[in-house]
Amino acid sequence: MLSIDLGTVEYYNPDTQEFEYEHKGVVRFQYTLKILYEWEGRWQKAFLDRNVDLTAEEIIDLYLRMAVDPIEASDLTEPVMKQIAEYIASPLTATRFRTVEGKGTTAKSGKVYTSEEIYALMFQAGIPIEFENKNLNRLMVILRIISNNNAPPKKMSRNDILRQNAKINAARKARLNTRG
Repeated sequence: MLSIDLGTVEYYNPDTQEFEYEHKGVVRFQYTLKILYEWEGRWQKAFLDRNVDLTAEEIIDLYLRMAVDPIEASDLTEPVMKQIAEYIASPLTATRFRTVEGKGTTAKSGKVYTSEEIYALMFQAGIPIEFENKNLNRLMVILRIISNNNAPPKKMSRNDILRQNAKINAARKARLNTRG
């Protein structure tokens, strides 16, 4: 959960002809699957698709949905929105995945997930519905770990097999004291 102190806002009151100050307080934000589900239902866009351009209105709507405490759109200043964007981008976990690069492939599939697909993956993996209220990035890491653990072992490349066989043969030659 992200907490942002909105600080004190100064504004001029033309009725009293004085400057007034209003303390906005601390607002908490949470990035969850449930919020993503609601947002995608309204805008009918896949938020996790990096190829989709979002309007300012769509981004503000997501941020307002993320707010746990009362907030107005006018409170979403540029520095506040930057902090929220950094929070969304942060994995919030110590887990790191190695990318394995081969002939034009990487460990990441590049698949764009919608909230419904994430719910389906959750249920297939036996993850309780309560996780819809946990941080979305952490949920995605858990789903990826489960997927990696359930994946069949990767086949060895031809070069790896030849290297392994050469080591086995060298060990046998040494053990039997022969030349082949």
